Amino acid sequence: MSEFQTIPVTDGDGQTYLLVVEAQNPGSYEQAFINRGFYQELASLLRRLLSSPGTLIDLGANIGTVCLPVAAAGNNVVAVELLPRNVAKLSLAAEVNGFTNIRVVEAAVT
Repeated sequence: MSEFQTIPVTDGDGQTYLLVVEAQNPGSYEQAFINRGFYQELASLLRRLLSSPGTLIDLGANIGTVCLPVAAAGNNVVAVELLPRNVAKLSLAAEVNGFTNIRVVEAAVT
């Protein structure tokens, strides 16, 4: 995992999970999480809208900024992502967080 690093993110409900980002030269989106532990408010809304236990299908999941906090809350997640590097980050994040309720699918969404 030397090409990646984990960043702890605490959501609006006080739950902490690890996000996997580039270790060297992260993009601006990832850098926002590194600098501030930025949290997606959309994830909080989705957790409230899902029936317990609900399933989120995250199309274009990127690095998991929405689906990981939903999985951390105990909901099932299907994360669909095209880019192999992001698929690797999502898969590693599920592993390091111990999330067995997330399925990562490498596929295009149209």
